[in-house]
Amino acid sequence: MTANTLLLELVTARGLQPEPIATQGLVHILQTSPAARKAITGLANGILPTANLEELVYSGQAVSSAQEGRPDIVGADTEGARLVIEAKFDAALTGPQAGAGYLKWLSSGQPSLLLYLVPKNRVVSIWPRLLAGPAGIPDAPLPDSSSEDQPWLVHGLADGNAVAVVSWESLLARLEAVVVEPPQLSDLTQLASLVRAHLRTGWAPLAHGDLPDRAGQQLAGLRQCVIDAALRVSPSKTRSGSSDAGPGRWLAVNDKAVLWAGLRIGTWGRLGRSPLWAMVWSKDPVEVHALREALAPLSSDGPGVFALDGRTWGVPLYAPVGAEQGETTDALAEQLKVILDLLHSVPVDAMAPGEEMPLELTDGEL
Repeated sequence: MTANTLLLELVTARGLQPEPIATQGLVHILQTSPAARKAITGLANGILPTANLEELVYSGQAVSSAQEGRPDIVGADTEGARLVIEAKFDAALTGPQAGAGYLKWLSSGQPSLLLYLVPKNRVVSIWPRLLAGPAGIPDAPLPDSSSEDQPWLVHGLADGNAVAVVSWESLLARLEAVVVEPPQLSDLTQLASLVRAHLRTGWAPLAHGDLPDRAGQQLAGLRQCVIDAALRVSPSKTRSGSSDAGPGRWLAVNDKAVLWAGLRIGTWGRLGRSPLWAMVWSKDPVEVHALREALAPLSSDGPGVFALDGRTWGVPLYAPVGAEQGETTDALAEQLKVILDLLHSVPVDAMAPGEEMPLELTDGEL
């Protein structure tokens, strides 16, 4: 897991959009690091060998009264714009981005490149749109899913220019292999932390086979297993805990504290680990700390304890691979019992009946 950095913490805490911040961070690195500029030049020359790009001067959010749109990054030399980069995470393409508008930024004197920078899992889905738009090839079919693993996808144009797409993951790997200067390396670490956190949590387009019926059966079965396990561990002190976040149950710990256990798709999407989670929380900062101390053994010798926001701790629950439904329920009940035993010594107040769980704001393991 990528370690949290100051930039990532600020973006997360303030609810800022990561895409423009990551893009401006990349501009800054290209402006200040010769090694980063050389890496980008090597990438562009590999995609379009006829470009013969040398040292480019980079600027961000270019504006021109004679051209459409506002490209994220423009690399220019004496011939004009030779490399235009449009960086995306999960936002849709705008009109100029999806059409031929950005091609008009490129120099007409030398072969130049329009490059789209997207998450690896978006390469396959966005490529037909780029072929149909900037490349002018309508009804382009989806490429094979193995295209995600190619270093880039490119289509040459009649005028010698080209349209291409490369992944954020591939670009970061190239930069991290060459940027070693202490100030620029620190900047790159900040950028990589922000980008990888969003790549982990952002929208992933569906691909063929992503949602087989078997996966639906498994999630439905896990839901029932964790509910049955909660009822077994705390039969007389359990109430429904289903909400927008997912189906589950509340369990009383010591007639005061409340432990939630259930299926949380959002938490699974952000943190991985498991679709099943147990969570406990408090409004009191002192009690929040006490809860974390009580759960400490699960960090050193267990599944881990994760901060889901400023007052909520989450523990992943694991279903044994290959186990039948009864065995899975047994395993989940044992995991819940361990957590309940750890929490019995914590004198915290109960959540008011009907109050919703707080939103999950951060994803760090503490």
